[in-house]
Amino acid sequence: MAISRANSCRKSTPTRTATQSLKVRILPVLIYHYLCTMIKRTVLYYIAAFIWGIPGVIITLKGISAYTSVESSQLWWLILITALVLTGFYFMFSRIVAKYCALIQAQQERTSPFKAFPLRGWILILFMMCLGMALKIVGVPAQFTASFYSGLGPALLIAAVKFMLKSKD
Repeated sequence: MAISRANSCRKSTPTRTATQSLKVRILPVLIYHYLCTMIKRTVLYYIAAFIWGIPGVIITLKGISAYTSVESSQLWWLILITALVLTGFYFMFSRIVAKYCALIQAQQERTSPFKAFPLRGWILILFMMCLGMALKIVGVPAQFTASFYSGLGPALLIAAVKFMLKSKD
């Protein structure tokens, strides 16, 4: 009698049917499979454009806002440095975009984004993010921020546009 009272005090848990249990186990696998292996090749170009374009907008805005705190006597030097930085990053990013576009083009029609973008690229993105945070913590002068960010940001935006244009091919 005492045992039956103890069992009656426990909350009864609803039992899952075999079909419900199978759905719970298979659903994450299906989501992973769809997201990681079923992406169209053209979508990969847009993913790359997003990865390059969003930081490009943020960095450009930071660079332009840094120009407001710079003395007008230094402005022409900083614009010249910005043009040089933009030119350097433009040529560097053009080669990287061409390489990534070739990697994307070599993929099957439906593929994983992890196959299209190599580990080295993800490490480079992580390194650049950490470098940007370190520069912010150190507190670099506004002149550096204005000239460097105003060159880097538009170069990233141009790379993003190149990815989007390549998706149309």
